[in-house]
Amino acid sequence: MAIVQRISGWLGRLSVGRKLMLIYLLDLSAVIYVSGILIHEKFLAIDFTRKETVGSAYTAAASDALMAVFLQQGELPLLGPAHLQALSAVRQSHDEVLKTGDQGAAFAATLERLSTPGTSDAAARDAVLRQGRELLTTVGNQSNLILDPDLDSYYVMSLVVLRFPEMLQVVHDTRSFVEAQTQSRARSATTAAQASSRTAELLTLAGRLEAVSRGVEADYGQAFVAGSPELQRTLRTSRETLRDSAQRFQALVQAMAAEGTLERDRAALQVEYHLLLENLRQTWQVGIRALDGLLDKRVDGLYARMWLHLGTALALLACILSLVYLVARQIAKPLGHLANVADEVRRSGDHNLRADWNSRDEIGRLVTAFNEMLAQLDRERVLQQELAASARAAAAQRELVEAFPIPMVVTSVPEHEVLHANAPASPWLNGRSSDPWREGLEPGVRARFFQRLADSGVVDEFEVRWKGGAEPSWAVLSARRLQFQGRDAVLTAFTPINVLKLMEQRLELWAKVFEASSEGIIIMNAEQQIISVNKAFCRSTHYDFYEVIGEDLGFLLEEAGAEPLSVQIQRTMLDKESWQGEVRFRRRSGETYPAWLMVSAVREGKGGAVANHIGIAIDITDRKLNEERIQFLAHHDVLTELPNRSLCVQRLQAALAQAPITGE
Repeated sequence: MAIVQRISGWLGRLSVGRKLMLIYLLDLSAVIYVSGILIHEKFLAIDFTRKETVGSAYTAAASDALMAVFLQQGELPLLGPAHLQALSAVRQSHDEVLKTGDQGAAFAATLERLSTPGTSDAAARDAVLRQGRELLTTVGNQSNLILDPDLDSYYVMSLVVLRFPEMLQVVHDTRSFVEAQTQSRARSATTAAQASSRTAELLTLAGRLEAVSRGVEADYGQAFVAGSPELQRTLRTSRETLRDSAQRFQALVQAMAAEGTLERDRAALQVEYHLLLENLRQTWQVGIRALDGLLDKRVDGLYARMWLHLGTALALLACILSLVYLVARQIAKPLGHLANVADEVRRSGDHNLRADWNSRDEIGRLVTAFNEMLAQLDRERVLQQELAASARAAAAQRELVEAFPIPMVVTSVPEHEVLHANAPASPWLNGRSSDPWREGLEPGVRARFFQRLADSGVVDEFEVRWKGGAEPSWAVLSARRLQFQGRDAVLTAFTPINVLKLMEQRLELWAKVFEASSEGIIIMNAEQQIISVNKAFCRSTHYDFYEVIGEDLGFLLEEAGAEPLSVQIQRTMLDKESWQGEVRFRRRSGETYPAWLMVSAVREGKGGAVANHIGIAIDITDRKLNEERIQFLAHHDVLTELPNRSLCVQRLQAALAQAPITGE
């Protein structure tokens, strides 16, 4: 307890800033400590995996040299200086770490002896195979391969360190036995007991090969289950090739044991032996490359996780710094603001000032109490100011209502007593002070008006004919429910629309004249697109109203000249107000009829641009027929309808005028 009290006293003597700094240093120390532990663990894992990589490289060099001993090229093995140099390099680099100095030296010495040309020592081959297996086992143990934590790389390690050397041992033992038995039979005859013993030995070797093959398949299966699809694709082809080759070699050994065809199948066994060893060498290399890839991928993943943890630590540190800064602001800012407000109130005497801070801690309660104290001092003065302002606002509103040019009336509900009316409303009330609605509106209109007001409390644009004034007038009523001097009331605004009604009547009259005209009328925009047509035009052209709306005027005309009629009209409108001429309109059926078209321009103000065109079309079919009849009667006899003297003279003059040209 004494220690706790000393620490508390020491902390109490520190300023707020130093306390915050202490918190920051403690948090920073914790973050650095935890981050160091995580990064150290990742480095341990990376070193562990790198040691496995060393074991994989050692295994690759040893397996290549070992397989070169048993893969012959004619009478000589494939073992050469390259294999010995590769093995020597890995030994120099890793024998001390893996504690394989003696085993590596013995293995290298045997390889050196076997690499000498002309050397063919079966005992040396057996020794190098035994030494190689022992060396690989030691490498697997010392390089952490045997302790691999991931199932995919563990089973691939089992293949390259344990299973493949064991398969090489079984295949070599089988071939050596067959060679020994062949040479023995060549020297002396074989007894029945010897034949039986040979058969049993061959079957034993075949069983060993089958057991090894099953172990290989089991490890492949576990690696495929634990591995990725990429690992499966890498190992699948070599696995299948090795399995097929081992099965053929095993089947041949079993056939030799069952049928006693040792001498006959010796050559075939030699071929299968070399084929199996070649497939084993390739499969071994593929497995080592796959193991290297898995280990490299693990190292990359460990580095990535290490950097992720480091980044997380840095982000956490940034969050802690931000939190410390925020806490410092939460403490220092409100206190400074509160002090500034207190100084300003003391200096100016303005009790409307407030300290602005929202929190539920002690500082927040302090600021709230300070603000309530100022509010209590200023409440009475503010109340008096509000009462004075309300009185001024009421007077201003009354003046505004009085000065408003629109008639406005306030009536009580439900007595309909006139509580207030501005000056423009006096002619509409005509001196009434109670229920102006009874005289001003018809009973049905009045019922609809108040029903709408009762439903929604608002009435907008309610058109009526008001009869409560000196003379009936059209108006639009707008009403709102409100409280006026403590009573339920309705504020109603009257908007006169007598002029609008007159204009509406004129528009209706013009529309009737437009539709009743016996001549076709076309209204177009500035681009001569049809906006409207009357019934007479539809009767003449047989088009329905909607079929011509939006079409150009040229759509209805038969163009006779090179220049379109619309262009002629547009050019004429540049300096004139109208155009007229004879045209031919096209009916809906495709036939045409003659008409006299008069087009006038409607401009936007005096001298302005053309806004619309108004066309009047008069059907002159009958007049054209009469003109043609008169022309015919002028040149033909009335009774016989034969050409008369006038037509003969006209034709003769035309022929005489043509004669100098034609030479007739």
